[in-house]
Amino acid sequence: MATYGISTYGTAIGVSAGDIKNLALFTLGFPDEIDFTDLTNETVKKVNRVYSTTLLFVLTNYPWRFVLKRTELTDRTVSTSSGKYKYNYTLPVQLLAVKGAYTDEGYTSRVKYFESSPKFLNTDATNADESLFLWYISIIDETDFPQYFIDYFKYKLALDLCFNLTGDTDLLQMLAQQEQKQLLTAKNIDAKQVQTRTISSSPFTQIRR
Repeated sequence: MATYGISTYGTAIGVSAGDIKNLALFTLGFPDEIDFTDLTNETVKKVNRVYSTTLLFVLTNYPWRFVLKRTELTDRTVSTSSGKYKYNYTLPVQLLAVKGAYTDEGYTSRVKYFESSPKFLNTDATNADESLFLWYISIIDETDFPQYFIDYFKYKLALDLCFNLTGDTDLLQMLAQQEQKQLLTAKNIDAKQVQTRTISSSPFTQIRR
């Protein structure tokens, strides 16, 4: 379980990935809901090829509070090679991107120099407890997305799908404008999230690969 910043407005509404994909298609003018378990459907194939890339971009391109998490890295090994850094810290399996590493639990003493891979953070920094404190973007399930994020993400997904699915350049321009408006709205709401809730992390590991 993990604690994330969220307010009453940001309460998750329990939508699935398929629900979000259909919301994007409705935005593009598709009249009927599509069954995204039908992997033989050509529209399903096209949407699925774009979905993970778009989701990864929107989750990591802005520090949304509902996916920010802090944790202490305690699993440390000393490098035996002649590599650039001395210590290797094991990263959380739900990590999408590192926002910062710190030597204190107050998150005030930032580590200036480090490298990260999907599994490890490499650095010369440590503290008296042989640990570091990590601020990172975490993978969560779509069912835990707050409404304001879904309202934005459906436009971003529709924008990325628009030309391939419709070929309509006028619709593409309209969606580009609407996506930017909705992004600003979502950021403003997200910035006001101050309460906390506890949610389950998702095994959505394919987005890291």
